[in-house]
Amino acid sequence: MKNVKIVFAEPNEVVARAQEWRYPTFATPNAKHSIQRNVDIIFGLIRDNKLSIDPLLSHIVSPDEAPVVYDGLRNRKDEYLDVVFDWRDV
Repeated sequence: MKNVKIVFAEPNEVVARAQEWRYPTFATPNAKHSIQRNVDIIFGLIRDNKLSIDPLLSHIVSPDEAPVVYDGLRNRKDEYLDVVFDWRDV
C-alpha cells in the first residue's frame, strides 16, 4: 500500500487520500489472495447461511423503481441502507 497523503484544505478540515491494496483479479501462483477467490469465499458463506446479509438489505425492488431508489440512496441515506434490484419478473 502506498503512503497516505494528508492535505489540509481549510482550518479544521482534512482531506485524506490513499491508494487501496490491489489484489490480482484471478489467482496467480505468486499470490494467495485474488478478487475472484474473495468473491467465491463470500458467496460460499452466504450460500451456506454462515454469513447473513439480511440485516444489510433495506429494500428489494423491481428495476422499474430505480429512479425512486437512486433518489433515496442519494437523499435519504438513513432509510436506504442497501438495495437489491430483483430482475426475475422483468
